[in-house]
Amino acid sequence: MKINSSRPLTYDQRTLMKKYGQRQLEMSPQEFLAKWELSYKEIAMICRRSLSAVKKWFSEGENSRQAGEYSRLRLGIADWLLEHAEELSKSFLGDLFKD
Repeated sequence: MKINSSRPLTYDQRTLMKKYGQRQLEMSPQEFLAKWELSYKEIAMICRRSLSAVKKWFSEGENSRQAGEYSRLRLGIADWLLEHAEELSKSFLGDLFKD
C-alpha cells in the first residue's frame, strides 16, 4: 500500500537498497570482540542488552547463550560504522545521532 506522502526513490537509492538487502550485516559478539577492542559493557550498550546477557554470550557451559538476531545485526552495523567512520562526513554522523 502506497502512502500519498511517500517520496519516490531515485535509481541510486534503489540500487543502494538492493545492495543493503543482499548484504549480510550480522556479526557474532565473538567476531566483533576479536576485531574491536571494546568491553562487555560497551557491547551491551551497542546491542541494548544487559551486561549479564552479554557475559552469557562469552561464557561456556549451561549458562552460555547465543546472541539473538537483533544483537548480531546491531553489532554488524556497528562494525560497518567503525570500518567507515573516517569516510562518513561529520554532517552525516551528526544527523544520524541527533538527540
